[in-house]
Amino acid sequence: MESVFLQILNMSITGSYVILAVLLIRLLLRRAPRRFNFLLWAVPAFRLICPVSFESFFSLFSLPGFDMTRAQSVTPTRMAYIPENIGMMAKPEITVGIPAANAFISSSLPAATPMYSANPMQIWTAVGSILWLAGVVVLLLWAIVSVLVLRHRMKKATRQEKGVWACENVRSPFILGIFRPRIYIPYGLSEDALHYVLAHERCHIRRLDHIIRPVSFLVLTLHWFNPLVWLGYILMGRDMEMSCDERVLAMEEDVRADYSRTLLTLAASRRFLTLNPLAFGETGVRQRIRNILSWKKPAVWITVTAVVVCLVVIFACAANPQQRIDREKLRLGAWETGLILSEEAVDALTELINSHRRTPYRDTGIDDITDGSETKIVLYGTAGDVYTVEYRYTSGFSFDPRHFGEDDYRTLLHYKNNDLGIKKCWTMEFDFDEKFIDWLKTHTHYGSIPAEDTPPSAGDFYSSYVPYACLYMNSLSSFAPFGGDSGYRYYWIDDSFVIEPRNRFYAAEVIPAERNEWQEFPYTDEEWNALFEPAMGSILADINSRCDQIYYHPLNGTHFLMDVIHPDDHQLWLVEMKENPQMGRYIWSIYSLASEYAMGRASWNYQPYYSSKPNEFRFVFEKNISDLSLFTDGGKARFETTADGQTILYWSPIAADSVANPLFAQAGIIRFSYTDEKGRLGNGTIYIDCTKSSGYDKSTYPISYYTATIVGTNLHLKQDKEYGGGIITDPPWNTSDPS
Repeated sequence: MESVFLQILNMSITGSYVILAVLLIRLLLRRAPRRFNFLLWAVPAFRLICPVSFESFFSLFSLPGFDMTRAQSVTPTRMAYIPENIGMMAKPEITVGIPAANAFISSSLPAATPMYSANPMQIWTAVGSILWLAGVVVLLLWAIVSVLVLRHRMKKATRQEKGVWACENVRSPFILGIFRPRIYIPYGLSEDALHYVLAHERCHIRRLDHIIRPVSFLVLTLHWFNPLVWLGYILMGRDMEMSCDERVLAMEEDVRADYSRTLLTLAASRRFLTLNPLAFGETGVRQRIRNILSWKKPAVWITVTAVVVCLVVIFACAANPQQRIDREKLRLGAWETGLILSEEAVDALTELINSHRRTPYRDTGIDDITDGSETKIVLYGTAGDVYTVEYRYTSGFSFDPRHFGEDDYRTLLHYKNNDLGIKKCWTMEFDFDEKFIDWLKTHTHYGSIPAEDTPPSAGDFYSSYVPYACLYMNSLSSFAPFGGDSGYRYYWIDDSFVIEPRNRFYAAEVIPAERNEWQEFPYTDEEWNALFEPAMGSILADINSRCDQIYYHPLNGTHFLMDVIHPDDHQLWLVEMKENPQMGRYIWSIYSLASEYAMGRASWNYQPYYSSKPNEFRFVFEKNISDLSLFTDGGKARFETTADGQTILYWSPIAADSVANPLFAQAGIIRFSYTDEKGRLGNGTIYIDCTKSSGYDKSTYPISYYTATIVGTNLHLKQDKEYGGGIITDPPWNTSDPS
């Protein structure tokens, strides 16, 4: 019963907003025929009895001031302002759809009290449901008794004509009955008065008002605690009567005075019928006579305008707002994804997604959204939220004029939250992919111009980069770039270029620099060659003559970017400069950068109390290697070689040997060296981060979510769909010498 009561409360809140909207529209339609006012009351009734509705961007609740994100968090088709488990919440929270009021209302709710057997909100909901049910029973009993008493008094009625009965106990005409409605009239009506009365009451029957009235009373019974529902019920009855009055006036010629006199005469002798909830007693006589005397046939433009307004209002009030993505859930962090977003980028992406969903959500979607498919772009948000933009191509003939005759395609937006068990999918507008690429170029791209045929998933669009190869290191440096890894991640955020150490104990270097300020390369071959050590200069010498085009992006006095375009591809280089009195200005290091997304990623859930789940992060070498050696910082790593010669690397977050008192690593770095099948030495680094953890408590079965990325020349990491963990393989792009 408590769940039913909470559902009634949720529908009552939605219905209250709709009633207020109808009250406002009634003022705007005061010159229109009353039948349109009466029609508008259908949508509050729908909202008060139906807990679900359809989604649309054109909704009353999409207006500024409303925010139904939390109310639609479970499902967009249902408004749940008060959660069903509010009685079990440690800190109860409800929403009324207005952010300014949510915090005030929630702060006034009593918190849970662990020392008692029941939480205060449990008691409140239990008492509230009992009081609500008692009110429903009282109103229903009153209605039943009223009908029985009325039927008893009508036993002496005599039939005047088909469907019309007269009785001495009747002082005002009314209709009684649902399946076989009868019109009851008093004795002694004049011929004119009888004509007006029957025309009015038959108009009610033709419109099925004798059914609408008891149904509306049942709605009132369910929401008896809501004063706005009582107001709506009264005004609906008044609009019902006035619309029938106008219908009679429209059928007769200049009868306003006689009709008003008849109505006033019958109203003066009213007795008990106005108290009856189901029978038609005449109500609101003063307002009705005023409306009759001022009535005149409406102009066509007024009627047409009223029709349009009613249709728009009914649709807007009946629709739930199209579920909008909460911008806070798109706030991405450096440890969660390779895509780093600024505040401006988050706002732009949120608006882009919310404004380009072509269909309501479907409870379907892809299960494995981290499978590394090159037709997907994955955005990892907070609170376990994952958004995936997928470009799904279908072979066949397309009739869309933008790609007529070609293979058809759809752009899908997937959403998944493993913690909440939610999985959704939207079909996006056809221009979403183009605008999404524009967003990527504006907010996440370094600024070099990609080829026209670059696919949407190409790494060039991403602003988080890692070293792919060390092209040059000055011999004075004591740092050895293991596998070409500088130990840093690089990205743009707002108007700053960030050099972020992969070791979290060191602060990032933020370089203020304007994005997308690419220039012509300022060095001639002679000037460029002079920046290298004489013994090393020949490796990258004469760069202008070896490349088709070179763009230059200054960052500060010590760093600049180069977009080096070769006949087959283009590469992004990061150059670090140094200067001293003896050597002058010279190059310290050059790294070629690759999109962290393009390098691949793999995920793993650590669930130590599930025997069926692996307790180690597994990395399989798809290529044939030998002489593997490991160095681990954080957690423990080991490897094994299977009987068929396959090498598998394992990493565990348990850093201590003691199982009784384990120490869990939140991050790990695995550096490895190997020899490939051609006898060449290779190196690589796997960075592992815990993106979310529910803690370590056997009673709650903890889950820790780990994500791995890789750095190293000619290495790529992808998700192992079959066994979990990752697969280390050759990259999908050209693996020739990166220089």
